[in-house]
Amino acid sequence: MRVSEVIRMRSWEQVADTFSLDEWTARTIFDMCRRSDLTATEKQLRLRAMLETERRVGEVFTIGGDMYVTRRGGCQDCSLRGRCAEVFDQRGHCDGTQRHDGRSVCFQKI
Repeated sequence: MRVSEVIRMRSWEQVADTFSLDEWTARTIFDMCRRSDLTATEKQLRLRAMLETERRVGEVFTIGGDMYVTRRGGCQDCSLRGRCAEVFDQRGHCDGTQRHDGRSVCFQKI
């Protein structure tokens, strides 16, 4: 998937259909590729990170100086709820249907 391909698409639905993505991921990618404050290189790097990042259960990582741990769970248990799209390229997929291990996870601030 390339940013130039996404930019030519008219809607997030087209992104979802073309690349077999769930709604949330397709919307996030579509919106990020249309941002005017990012260079083409920045967009491509973020796109790659969005599609490849997957935090392991138990993994500790930092976003904006705050530490988080990946746990099994869902949105209701997530400390990043409401900031999902904003930090997606740093946290990766949480929905089990989009993850390689098939587990739904949440990210808890520690």
